Formats: sequence, C-alpha cells, structure tokens
Amino acid sequence: MRGNRPSGFTIVATLSVVVFLLGLLGVLIINASKLNQQIKNNIQVTVFFQTDCKDSEAQSISDSLSKLPFVSKYKFISSEDAVFNFKNEIGEDFVDILGNNPLPASVELNVFSEYTNEENLQSIDRELSALRGVLEVSYPQNVFQQIDKNRRIISIWLVALSIILIIVAVVLISNTIRILIYSDRFIIKNQQLIGATERFILKPYNRKALKWTVLSFIFGTLLLGVIIWLVLMWLKVSMDINMVAIKQHFTESWYQYILMLFLLLLGGIIVVYLTTQISLKKYLNTHTDNLYN
Repeated sequence: MRGNRPSGFTIVATLSVVVFLLGLLGVLIINASKLNQQIKNNIQVTVFFQTDCKDSEAQSISDSLSKLPFVSKYKFISSEDAVFNFKNEIGEDFVDILGNNPLPASVELNVFSEYTNEENLQSIDRELSALRGVLEVSYPQNVFQQIDKNRRIISIWLVALSIILIIVAVVLISNTIRILIYSDRFIIKNQQLIGATERFILKPYNRKALKWTVLSFIFGTLLLGVIIWLVLMWLKVSMDINMVAIKQHFTESWYQYILMLFLLLLGGIIVVYLTTQISLKKYLNTHTDNLYN
C-alpha cells in the first residue's frame, strides 16, 4: 500500500483542521447561548411607588412582589436611598434646594429568563401597574427588543455557518479518502481476485480510518484548547478581564463542552467510516478493465 503514510498524514491534517473549526464554532454557539441567557437573567423591572406611599408600606408591597412566580430576586430602594444615590450621581443636594424629597421609593425585580420575552414583559407591566400604590413600571423595552433581534440574527448566521462547515468537512474528508483508496485500487482488486473476503479487505482500512479519526480529534482538540488559552491570555493582558468569572463559566458549562467534543468525535468516526466503506466497495464492484479509467 504505497503512499499510505503521506495520504494518512493528509487525512489527519485535514480532519484536525475540521475538528478545530467545528469545535471553535461549537464554543461560539455555547457562549452565545450563555451570553443571551445571562442578559435575560439580568433584565430588571423597576416598580416606582407613588410619592405619598410611605417607605414601610412600599417595603411591604415589595416583599409581596418578591413572591410572584416570575421574580428571581428583588432589591427595595427607599425614598431616602433614592435621594442618596441621586446625590452621588449629580454631586449636589437637591433636597435642600427644593425643600422636599420628590423621589419615590422603588423596587428592582429580576425576572426569570423564561419570562423575558416581549409578551410576558408586557403582561407583567399590566399586572404590576394595576397594584395599589404603584406609580409606574419601567423596564428596558427597546434594549430587550434589540437584544432579541440580534440574538435571532446571530443564531441564523451560526446555524448557516455550521451547515457550511459540515458540508465542507464531509467533502474534504470524502475526497481525501477517495484519493487514498484510488491509489490502492489494484491491490484491493488483486486481493478480491485471489479469494479474499470483503470483510478481510475492509478490515485494515477500517482500522486505519479509526486511527486517523482519533488522532485528528486529539490534534484538533489540542489546537482548539491552545487557541482559546492564547486568546484568554491576550484578553487578560489587554483588557484585564475577570479570569475567575471565566473559570466559573467553564466549571458550570463543562458538560456542554464534553458533549460537543463527543459529537465531533462521533461525527468524524461516522463520516470516515462510511466514506471508507463506500469507496472500497466501489472498487470491489468494479470490473478489472475499468480500474485503468
């Protein structure tokens, strides 16, 4: 089987690049989903109470609001706290100028992500606005709509890119293996002519296909890990990012990355195995005279 070594190297190199690209895309998909989830979990609905509503009454209403099914956590801000926060922002005591405190008490409600679509938020707005003592309900409606629009666009592009990469990967792997087996077509046919069974002929190629896939998966995964590590180190130096948060993210999402790598390995084995089977059987079923074409 002359040329097996360089052809095998070509297949391993090709598959390694494919594993790297698909793995990188998988990391982007996982983190895009996590980012979208994080944004949704941080969406706040702010309820402003009427100015004649005492802080104790507003606190009581806030405590009852915290028990609603869509509230994940809440933070009560008294009228005095509102004044203190506003004074820190503008650097001036406006209460002395106005003679009274015009800022009402409020409560910031964090909403569970499953309630952060436009229809549910509008329903929450109507429900809270109808409560006694509530002056106004506010949430970042325009920001949320833009985030939701961007999420849909990014999802479409990621899915399209995934399909393109998978098609390119299958074509590259298929063509590379076909070229390798084409160079062995006479050996394969001679084995068949002297009475070798199809299973006997396929066995060494199946073994090679499995070895190539595993090696490609290892090299591609190592390359992916090195690239991610280099990017994180660069971001740490240039942007001073919080590495603790990143470590926590990988700790919480490890099963998603393991699943992604497992699917990459399984997909690679299936594609290489099927391509090998189809290519070999093509020459097993080809007449000897046609092998020269």
